[in-house]
Amino acid sequence: MTKSRLHDILLITGVVLVTGIMGFIGYLQTKDLQNNTTPQLVEDLFAPYAKCLNQGDYESAYKSYLSESYQSKFDFEEYVKSQKLNREKYGKLVSLEPLSGIFISEKSKGKWIYKGTLVYKGETSTQRITAAIEIENGKYKFFRTYPSTVTMRDNVPLVY
Repeated sequence: MTKSRLHDILLITGVVLVTGIMGFIGYLQTKDLQNNTTPQLVEDLFAPYAKCLNQGDYESAYKSYLSESYQSKFDFEEYVKSQKLNREKYGKLVSLEPLSGIFISEKSKGKWIYKGTLVYKGETSTQRITAAIEIENGKYKFFRTYPSTVTMRDNVPLVY
């Protein structure tokens, strides 16, 4: 075996080994998010937020479950108007649940953001939305919501 061929084999083996290790680390991180974070998001954010919307308690939904950044983009009056438009378009909210249970985490401007697709199911219609969630003062809060790229055709207000 020539020196050049041995070098090529070692290089390919190294690349395969590094790729395998990185893939395994990614798998472990995703598994942790899916097994630990998603149920916590459902319990601490999605379920109580949906309950507030169902009860028409927009003030609690706005103050308790939307981040300061979200609130700075949409004042309370805009939020209430959007909720009423959502109810008109989709009917009364039946559930707000993760589509797959998979949330991707990323660090942005010094804080962790979790992104995933939710199913906003109303009595008359359903919409898939993408939610970005941050931890603010130790609590999960919506950072941004917008229509999922899968359903961009019928844009309604970006507040869900």
